[in-house]
Amino acid sequence: MFSNPSKYGFGIQLNFLLQRHLAILRSLELGKFIIIERSHLDDQLFVDTLYAQSYISAEEYAAYRTVKQVLDSKIRDPHYYFYLDTPPEVSLERLKTSEITGERPIEFPDDNVKEAFVRSWYTRYQEFYGSLLNLKSQGKCFAETTFLALDERLTLEDKVTTCCEVLGV
Repeated sequence: MFSNPSKYGFGIQLNFLLQRHLAILRSLELGKFIIIERSHLDDQLFVDTLYAQSYISAEEYAAYRTVKQVLDSKIRDPHYYFYLDTPPEVSLERLKTSEITGERPIEFPDDNVKEAFVRSWYTRYQEFYGSLLNLKSQGKCFAETTFLALDERLTLEDKVTTCCEVLGV
């Protein structure tokens, strides 16, 4: 996708949106407890990035937002939202390591493109998490959602322990 975001960006993001919504709806239908890496709430961030960088058109952006709004109306607010606050430098190092070891494919055409995307996502996540907290504090939504930001300096074990304590498991 990153080698040609103008060609693949809209389609792949729409695909991720649909897959995530179907998985969430099915899990809720089955009464399962859901823990996911990315929420349906923050899918929009990636499309916002593509649109801001002119990789998708205004028509594609509007279509995505319309589909997302319809799908989001079918899913209740989460009980918990854990935000793992990881600076771009850490994310870039992790990406580099996972590409070198073959854990993930090399998706970006070069390091400059990779860095631009990662830094943009970090900034958008910071703003997004703040906007969620603002919406909750204004009583507009998320009345029953517990928000928790976890600092990247915590070890993975400490992050998991903290999440488990909040969840009561």
